[in-house]
Amino acid sequence: MAPVPPAPLRRVGWKPKLSLMGLLGGLLMGISVMVLLQQLAILYAEREVFLAFSVGGTVLGGIVVPSIFRTIAVNRINAAIQRAEARREQQPPAAPAGPPPGPTAPPAAPAGPPGSI
Repeated sequence: MAPVPPAPLRRVGWKPKLSLMGLLGGLLMGISVMVLLQQLAILYAEREVFLAFSVGGTVLGGIVVPSIFRTIAVNRINAAIQRAEARREQQPPAAPAGPPPGPTAPPAAPAGPPGSI
């Protein structure tokens, strides 16, 4: 009977990272960049500029950057799973479980004078 190969390990799936704190932090980041550019006299803060920086900061700082970090973590975990599978395939197959071969002798009696316990 041929040995059955082990089942492959399950990989970790990727999902975008969305959190309330990340979205709030991204919103504040966008607004603070807009205020900095206004203070440096690079642009004038109008309604359209405010909305563009608010939405851009929320998307970039609240969704894109955390999702990139999650992608790195998922790739690292999946690489570790792949290394574990490679090690498992290199190991020799385990011997079938069963009783030990041959008869077993009873344990030897303790040495001592006859009649003593």
